[in-house]
Amino acid sequence: MNIGDITVKVLSGRSADWILKVLVRLAYVGWLRRLACQWLANRIQDGPSKIDTQRRLLYVGLLSTVERLMERRAISVGVASKVSLLWARALLIPAGKISAVIDFRSQTGVDPPRFITISPGHSCNLKCKNCYAASASSSTKLSFSTLERIVTEAKSSWGIRLVVFSGGEPLLYSSEGKGVLDIVERNPDLLFLLFTNGTLVNEQVAARLSRLGNLTPAFSVEGMRAITNNCRGEGVFDTVIDGTKLIRSAGVPFGVSVSVTRNNYEEVVSDEFLDLFFNELGAFYAFFFQYLPIGRHPSFELMPTPAQRLWFWRRVWEVVEAKRLFLIDFWNHGPLVKGCISAGRAGGYMYIDWNGNIMPCVFAPYAAANIHQIYESGGTLNDVWASPFFQAIRDWQVKYGFGSETLSAEGNWLSPCPFRDHYSLFHRWIEQYHPEPEDDSARAALLDKRYYHYMTEYGTKFRELSQKIWYKEYLARH
Repeated sequence: MNIGDITVKVLSGRSADWILKVLVRLAYVGWLRRLACQWLANRIQDGPSKIDTQRRLLYVGLLSTVERLMERRAISVGVASKVSLLWARALLIPAGKISAVIDFRSQTGVDPPRFITISPGHSCNLKCKNCYAASASSSTKLSFSTLERIVTEAKSSWGIRLVVFSGGEPLLYSSEGKGVLDIVERNPDLLFLLFTNGTLVNEQVAARLSRLGNLTPAFSVEGMRAITNNCRGEGVFDTVIDGTKLIRSAGVPFGVSVSVTRNNYEEVVSDEFLDLFFNELGAFYAFFFQYLPIGRHPSFELMPTPAQRLWFWRRVWEVVEAKRLFLIDFWNHGPLVKGCISAGRAGGYMYIDWNGNIMPCVFAPYAAANIHQIYESGGTLNDVWASPFFQAIRDWQVKYGFGSETLSAEGNWLSPCPFRDHYSLFHRWIEQYHPEPEDDSARAALLDKRYYHYMTEYGTKFRELSQKIWYKEYLARH
């Protein structure tokens, strides 16, 4: 049994939270942090597979980022230790001993989702050109009572440890005299990730986030000033920069969120961009979401080409290794999470929007059910999880390699998404199970032969390109 096995075994015990808390606090001791980082760095080339190697690269990036931010006092020890503890519980520590997980597994034979993503309101004070949600000045939203019920039920039934707020702009949300930060305050045992356009972050918001200590905001940008303002509006970039400085001054770890397009894919992983947000402003992480033709004004011309997507995959790993940054590339990092994580997969998630529509993924705008109708009929989130549409997706995930200890040629996790990479299959599920389109754009796509042709051709071309890498760099080493 190696160190990793011992750690998992110890942290799976009854005293896991106590032991983890001690380890997290010790990690903020400079010499121990540097020692752990160096130990991981030395072991990177010893990984039995490319996936192990890449995971260790990310761990080194995470530890190195903590090192830099702590040295600059860009995050407070109190907030950083609490958020890190919650991150570790949410993403790293086995959930097998949680009673809700045990109950769910005994009834279904599999583990429940590990987190949930919610867009509580459709309203936004911006009108970005390529918004996936087509947000604007809409008043459509979930009631606070419904929002709280969803979070409470997901925690009690599934043992979730992470809640993600998307939008519309989550900081605009208000219902029954309360906002999203009231949900955060009522659930101090959960980690919250909030995607924001940054324009509503002021000193009061920053101070409250510092007091709460269990939420990390991700500021949305499209690149540097010119390209961000072109998409989001004049002056937005500088407003975001001011918001990050307020958050940093409050000692709250923050990140950036980027929609990667054919026009900005090089800029958002350039030295200039990364040095600004990580070295100068003190970002903790970055999420990269490659553009899909959904939402406002869907455009095939904005979608990165298959060749650009592979270039981006290589560039991100080069940056993670050379600069020791913590970067998450949503589709390209499929190998790290064993493929697609949608539709309530074990350890995965599902998505609920402002109308109560429950979809397999933020980027697959077709709903298996509506939470209002589910609750009115006396149902629960488990009824949505068991829907035939979601079950079909999970069955495919298993066939595509999820849950297997052996990598296969058939399950290329570099092309893990049924919507982006296997659209003809996803389209057949829509025809068979009739999920409800989220909006007019999603409805029109079903009738558009050009849309079907483009998405199908894109998936085929990318699989052809990525399959060579999957064989040579993943299967061979495994």
